[in-house]
Amino acid sequence: MKVEFNIDSWYGTLLMTPEYYRHLKNYVENNESKLLHLNSITIVSVDLTKPNEIKSEEVPVYDYDSNESKKWILDDIAKAFYHYSNQMLVILSSYLELIIQEFFETLFYYHPEKMYDFISSSSQNELKGHVELKLVLNSASIDELKMKLSKRATANANKGDILRIIKKIETLCKCSFDEKLKSNLKNLVEHRNQVIHERKLFDVNEIIVDRTSDNITSLLSSLGKILFKNNIPIVNHSGLVG
Repeated sequence: MKVEFNIDSWYGTLLMTPEYYRHLKNYVENNESKLLHLNSITIVSVDLTKPNEIKSEEVPVYDYDSNESKKWILDDIAKAFYHYSNQMLVILSSYLELIIQEFFETLFYYHPEKMYDFISSSSQNELKGHVELKLVLNSASIDELKMKLSKRATANANKGDILRIIKKIETLCKCSFDEKLKSNLKNLVEHRNQVIHERKLFDVNEIIVDRTSDNITSLLSSLGKILFKNNIPIVNHSGLVG
C-alpha cells in the first residue's frame, strides 16, 4: 500500500461540507417546504379514559383549527436545526484532528527518525526511541514495521490541546504557523469541547461554518507544503499546495 498524504480528498470534503450545510439550511427555512411538511402531518387524538383507542383525525396541521399546533412544530424544527448547526463545529473539529493524524502518520513513515521522542518500549516512556523485539519479529517487512510504529508515534504526538500539537509540528519540521490561524483553531476546539462536554450551544451560521472550513483548509495547505518540502508523497491534483 502506497503511503501518501491525500490533499485532494480532504480539500474536497472541506469544500463540500459548508455546501451541504447551506443546502439543508435553505430547505429548513423555505416557506414552501414548511407548508408541505405541515400539510403532511396527521393529528392523532387519544381519549385518556380509553388509552388503547387511538383516533386518527385526517386533518393536515396547516388546516387544523389550532395555530398553536403549527407553531410548536415549526419551533421544534428550528430548535433541531440550531442543535445541528452546533454539531458542525464537532464535525469540522473531527476533520482537523484526522488531518493532523494523517499528517503525522505520513511524516513518521517516511522520516522514522522523527518518531524518536514519541515511541518507547515501556508504558512509562523510560526508553524513548526503543521498540520491543516482539514487534519487530511480528512484522512481515520493514514497511509493515514502519507503518505500525508511525501509528504508535502518531497516537502520542497527537495528544494534548491543539496549540501543543501544532507546537510539536513546528519543532519537528522547523516551521511556523500563522498566529491568527492557531488562535482560530484553538477557538474551534474549545467550542467543540463545550458543545460535547458542557452541552453549551452557540449561534452558528453559514459565515462561521465557511470561515471554520477555510481555516482548516489553510492548515491542510500548510501541512501539505511541509511534506512536499520533505520529499514526502502528496496527492495534490487540486493544486491547493502551490
